[in-house]
Amino acid sequence: MTSELVWIALAATLLILIISGLVFRRFTQRPYLTVGWLWYLGTLVPVIGLVQVGTQSMADRYTYIPLIGIYIMIAWSGQDLIGRWPTLKVSVIWGTVVVMLVLVMVTWRNVSRWQDSYTLFDHVLRVDGRNALAQLHRGLASDHDREQALTAGNADVARRKEEESLGLLLRAVQFNPTYGAAHNNASAFYARRESRADKEKALHFFQRAVECAPKFADAYNNLGVVHQQLENFAEAETALRTALQLKPHDESVHSNLGGLYARQFQLEQSAAAYEQAIELNPQSVGAHRNLGIVLRHQGRVEDARHHLEMAAAASPLDADLHNERGIVNSMLGRQADAIKCFEQALRADPGHEQARQHLAQLYAFPGSMLKANGEE
Repeated sequence: MTSELVWIALAATLLILIISGLVFRRFTQRPYLTVGWLWYLGTLVPVIGLVQVGTQSMADRYTYIPLIGIYIMIAWSGQDLIGRWPTLKVSVIWGTVVVMLVLVMVTWRNVSRWQDSYTLFDHVLRVDGRNALAQLHRGLASDHDREQALTAGNADVARRKEEESLGLLLRAVQFNPTYGAAHNNASAFYARRESRADKEKALHFFQRAVECAPKFADAYNNLGVVHQQLENFAEAETALRTALQLKPHDESVHSNLGGLYARQFQLEQSAAAYEQAIELNPQSVGAHRNLGIVLRHQGRVEDARHHLEMAAAASPLDADLHNERGIVNSMLGRQADAIKCFEQALRADPGHEQARQHLAQLYAFPGSMLKANGEE
């Protein structure tokens, strides 16, 4: 605590003691002052941070109930004043009206700042440009716009929003180097890029995230994924296992473990991890699809078909998924279904070369079957 904060705390304590002494002395003549003041102090205690909830130290909502006590003091004092000097009645009424109008205007202005994440966090940054929390959430708002621009096919806007978002997140890290969430979200930008240099940057930020927040399960999960992408398989498993200890019912961690084992051709462990993911989230398209692929390589073709169909029902535009369905149907001798699947893959992605080759093979040799690796 800085010396400035110490002086503020001492001044606030002294002010509370002075007001308390004054209202207690007038309890007999004006009991409403004591009631209102005790209401204020009593309801203020739960929200002054004795038990910390969240990262904020102060919030407007913490004053809503305590201020009822202050309003009691003001309202009854006004009534008492009018009772003593009736000639002040008109002045008190008009004064109250003016105060209410001012409060309405201030409230209107303040509420407008909560219109969306942009208006809220832009306002926070105008007040405190070094606020890491505001930098983080303002960056996440820009990232959301990036995703929407990509969905709409507007690459230029997406690129601009990505640069804006990354800049904000990096400033959050700069202003608060121990802010684990900022490190984690900054890492995500580098992790989704293809170059090894960017993956290495992502690795650095994720490692900092878990150093700053050792109980941050999502950061360990993300760290494991990047290690896997860099083929650091031992480190990836360690990170994912740590994430699993912290968050044992997280479907995405189990799925990532399934992917890690699949890349190392540990198919039984991979299938078990994907099955656990599906148990936790039966609607997980990725887990159904990837489990289907693993089961196909294990020779459990009928089971593979079941999971691939489950995934396809929720993801009808996934060309790779339809290609996998075609391979499995062909292996089961369901050539008509296989042809339909490969055609669906090509409708979803006309440039899908594997689906084109498989379809050409089935047309050329109608009785042939594709093997587990997708080739004749």
